Amino acid sequence: MALAPVPMIPLRTPDTIQTPTALALGSFDGLHAGHRRVIAQVTEDVGGAVPTVASFWPHPREVLFDEVRLRLHLPQEKLHLLAPLGIRQLVLLPFDRRFARLSPEDFVAQVLVQQLRAAVVAVGENFRFGVRSLW
Repeated sequence: MALAPVPMIPLRTPDTIQTPTALALGSFDGLHAGHRRVIAQVTEDVGGAVPTVASFWPHPREVLFDEVRLRLHLPQEKLHLLAPLGIRQLVLLPFDRRFARLSPEDFVAQVLVQQLRAAVVAVGENFRFGVRSLW
C-alpha cells in the first residue's frame, strides 16, 4: 500500500514569493497553540492572497544579543508542519544588524508592502518590529 504524499510548500526568499500574501509574521521558533492561532488568521477567507509564513533567520535574539537559541524546527522541517495548517509558502527574511536598523516605517514600506505585498498581516500579541522594537 502506497503512502499518501506528504504535503509540501516551497521555501522561498523575498524575491521569489507568490504575491499578494496573507502573512503570518514572526520568529516562529516552534508551532505552539499561540503560533497556530496567528497562522489560522491568514488561512481563512483571505480573498485570494497566498497564505504565507514569514520568519526571521537567524532568530533576531541571536543577532542582537548573541543569544544561543534552541531550534525546535529547522526551516525545511517547518515546511512539513505548516502545509497541513493551510500555509502555501514559507519566506525566510535574512535577519542581520542592517535589517535590525530598519525603522518601523521602512519595515512596513520596504518589506511588508513592496517585497511581500501583504494584503493581510497577522502577528502574535508580543510581536514588535523596527529599530528598538518601537512598534
